[in-house]
Amino acid sequence: MLGNDLVDLADPEAAECALHPRFDARAFAPAERARLAASPERARLRWVLWAAKEAAWKAARRAGLALAFHPAEVETALAPAPGGAFEGFATLSGVAFAVRVDVAGNVVHALARAPSLAPSRLVAALRRLPAAGPAAEAAGARALARDLASGALAAPRSELAVVRSGRLPELRRGGAPVESVLSLAHHGRFAAAALALPARSAPRAA
Repeated sequence: MLGNDLVDLADPEAAECALHPRFDARAFAPAERARLAASPERARLRWVLWAAKEAAWKAARRAGLALAFHPAEVETALAPAPGGAFEGFATLSGVAFAVRVDVAGNVVHALARAPSLAPSRLVAALRRLPAAGPAAEAAGARALARDLASGALAAPRSELAVVRSGRLPELRRGGAPVESVLSLAHHGRFAAAALALPARSAPRAA
């Protein structure tokens, strides 16, 4: 139902010279590879498409689809949008998810949602982390999620926790699960979180 993903373009892993020679062939469908070949910003577009695929796959898992991640089988249809963003759809196993990908400086952030999930029920945020490394990145993503939920729910941060339920993150308040869908992402210097709330608990207007 909801998924998000990010790529730190300045991370050594994202450098074109670091990719396996067959990365594009394994990650992208023929039409996507043709689009990459024709793009003057191929390196950036590659990670826009990749983040969209990852976000859609995470959303599919949240929708109960038990799918392995085969990126070339996730078809993207993204068009440029104002502000340097991309909008469109990503489809896997016949299920389409609405996708928006924002590109700001050296970070790409994708948000995928089921079309039935109203954008007014969503909050998302991106944060630069003070420290690097897998443990710091994961902790930063959880901390960001708590901050995001605290603002959206008007709840003290001390009452909120992010735990694992199976292999998926879950938001809890006072030890009890909050009716919500939470997606976390982190890579390199950045962490991101996205939260979907029931209509009756829609985020407060700014």
